[in-house]
Amino acid sequence: MNKNLLLTVVVLLVGSFCFSAALSEQQSEDLMRSVKASKTVDIGKPDTPVLEGYYRFSLKLLQSTSARQPENIMVSPLSVYLALAMTANGAQHETKSAMLSTLSDGNSMDEINRTAAIWLNTLETKEKNTVLEIANSIWIQQDYQVAQGFLQSNADFYKAAAKALNFAGLAAAKSINDWVSDATKGKIDSIIDQTSADMLMILINASYFKSLWEDPFETKRTSDRIFHTPSGDRTTAFLNSTRNMQWLEHDGAQGIMLPYNGRRFWFFAIMPDKNTDVRSWLNRQQPQILFSLLVQSVERRASEVELALPKFKALYEDSLLADLAAMGMDIAFKADKADFSLMSAAGTKDLFISDVKHKTFIQVDEEGTEAAAVTSVVMKATAMAPQQIRKIVFDRPFFYGILDQETQLPLFIGILDTPKAP
Repeated sequence: MNKNLLLTVVVLLVGSFCFSAALSEQQSEDLMRSVKASKTVDIGKPDTPVLEGYYRFSLKLLQSTSARQPENIMVSPLSVYLALAMTANGAQHETKSAMLSTLSDGNSMDEINRTAAIWLNTLETKEKNTVLEIANSIWIQQDYQVAQGFLQSNADFYKAAAKALNFAGLAAAKSINDWVSDATKGKIDSIIDQTSADMLMILINASYFKSLWEDPFETKRTSDRIFHTPSGDRTTAFLNSTRNMQWLEHDGAQGIMLPYNGRRFWFFAIMPDKNTDVRSWLNRQQPQILFSLLVQSVERRASEVELALPKFKALYEDSLLADLAAMGMDIAFKADKADFSLMSAAGTKDLFISDVKHKTFIQVDEEGTEAAAVTSVVMKATAMAPQQIRKIVFDRPFFYGILDQETQLPLFIGILDTPKAP
């Protein structure tokens, strides 16, 4: 069975209005029919400061969510980032400043938009053994007059679809969930239970990743081992292989990187020493050093490694409001303070973010995947001499993720505490 990586983020914007029933429950209106992506947008080269800000955002998001959740965290920083960046195009004044500071440490909206457009144009991949698809959509209460400039920015930079629905009707949630299911090839079949008349806008990013390993694991070598979970030992099926691969040593931890077919996307796993909790280890990491280490390690000489990696499937669903508020954008969640006036055709401050929902799924098996203190410490990737065989057994909680080497983006990152069988 292949490994699937599926990611969905929903940003819900709420106001207090009454609307007429101009559309039936089943109808939707295409708000982008007269909004075409501008052919004059100068994309150019990506902005390095935005990438550095993305690294900070990614690690902070995982640190915050893992502090609240004791088991099996997996987030897609890219999915969350894109959904919030789409939303930030409608923000003004303090709300905009808070969102930009959270997303990219103060980079401008123009810089974030241009870089996001480059990422989206570069990331989408449809090859024989590797698929990465990213879709953005905006769902708007049928009578809400949305600003054309907001739609234009999302068309230009995020390739977003925009639909008007009757949120007071029962069929609106089905329409949205059907879109999510289609975008994730059915792996995530719903993201919202129901809509209501006080919901004015829903922004969604959905991503789907599927790829085969460049060198698949042999099924006949899969064997049971003990995995030491926080709540006790558990017998788990492990993938086993001895091969050349990228070897990492960093700040009291060891890890590996495995390429998917085509060697553009890489799976990484890093496990701290036995006496160090993986969350404590992550909390002391510096994002620029950690993610740059992964990018640089791909180019280093491979070492022969005897590897045992658990097969696993991980499901994660949560609201990110508390995490994002702690990261600095709490003003966007306050009805009396949020300013999203650039979303409204009338320029009114009638919206605030009521929820940011995140839902992910990943599966790892034999064939592939369907996804420090601030001191002067030298951290490096280590390539051992070819004759030395390293051995690593991922039999206790570890940090893992998928990296796109071309854009240098971690597409998703997580902590595996307790392997669940695929």
